[in-house]
Amino acid sequence: MGLASPGTLLAAAVIDGRVEARVGLMMNETREVAAKWVPLVVRRAFWLWVLAVVAGAVETVFVVGSGDAGSGGDVVVGVLVRCLAYGVVLGLAMLMLRGKRWARIVLALGVGILGTLSLVMEPIEWVLDGNSVSGLLERADLAWWGTAVSRAVHVGAVWGGVVLMFMPAANRYFRK
Repeated sequence: MGLASPGTLLAAAVIDGRVEARVGLMMNETREVAAKWVPLVVRRAFWLWVLAVVAGAVETVFVVGSGDAGSGGDVVVGVLVRCLAYGVVLGLAMLMLRGKRWARIVLALGVGILGTLSLVMEPIEWVLDGNSVSGLLERADLAWWGTAVSRAVHVGAVWGGVVLMFMPAANRYFRK
């Protein structure tokens, strides 16, 4: 690492046996970072929540583009509701990253459990209604595959984020 310019501070700490360093351009930022280090698992959980939101947005594009979202006002309302939900999730993820325990719980219970149910109930009901998965796969088009893959990434990112938020290093972080 090169020399820091005047006014730039370097903060370092040993976290879980590893040395982590961060260069801050402002003294206050460096003090804040030095005062509360964010464990790697919590940072990774944050980025998985961001990935979940991006995957959800991609899924929305595929669904709306395919015409399966309905028409007119229904589409607009659906897209607005999803945008609002994604904004709330991103806000909660940022608060979780800052160590807010309640945000971690809301993400895990609200988005992790209820959100997942909202994403998987439709396909489960479809199968329970006696529809053929093999028949669906035979006629699946690009929009269907895009929706399916983005939904799988979405659910995987949500549950990856939930698991990482409750790893031992994360639990220590949220106890502070």
